Amino acid sequence: MTTVYLIRHGELEYPRNNRGQRLLYGPDVPLSDKGRRQIQELSQRIVREASKLEKIYTSPFSRAVETAEILTSRLQLSQPVRMPEFQDINPGSMVGKLLDDVIQGRLQEYGETHEEVSERMMRGLKRVLYQDTGRSVGIVSHGDSIRVLLFRLVHQTETLPPIDELIKTDYLDKGEAWRLLVDDQMHLVEKIYLGRPPELWGKGERKS
Repeated sequence: MTTVYLIRHGELEYPRNNRGQRLLYGPDVPLSDKGRRQIQELSQRIVREASKLEKIYTSPFSRAVETAEILTSRLQLSQPVRMPEFQDINPGSMVGKLLDDVIQGRLQEYGETHEEVSERMMRGLKRVLYQDTGRSVGIVSHGDSIRVLLFRLVHQTETLPPIDELIKTDYLDKGEAWRLLVDDQMHLVEKIYLGRPPELWGKGERKS
């Protein structure tokens, strides 16, 4: 069995138009101050409640790399390993469009499908399990990528449901994590929520 901490990056600095509206962003957007605090808090939770992480893999996108670097620094680990398999869904031509249009489904012109995302996420996880079987590792990734990976670990042959259906389950806010136990056949054996400390939970945040 391998323990995998599946971590969503922290809050980011959203690009905005001249009306202050958030725009869909590309790979180079950094964490915000809030995002950095979220990951520092998450690292404290990992230290307090979880076995020690031995290694961290990360999406190569700036917000994920910064998240992973905060964790490796706080947990006294070597530098994170960047893996393109764990990056966010390719936004295609939508970069710079209104983020609310994307969230509400009014604009869906991605450069890859969510099924393609799940396939590469599974390839990445297979590499991690091959290299670190039986160890305790972290993977820093993105909201949609994490959701489709979790679905595929449980339903390896079923058709991936629409992303707005997946959002209803297994949802992580930014700066939160799942602690997974995965066997050598890439089956999910256990899944435990690991997020911000209870005293920092706010209205609408997950507590289980």
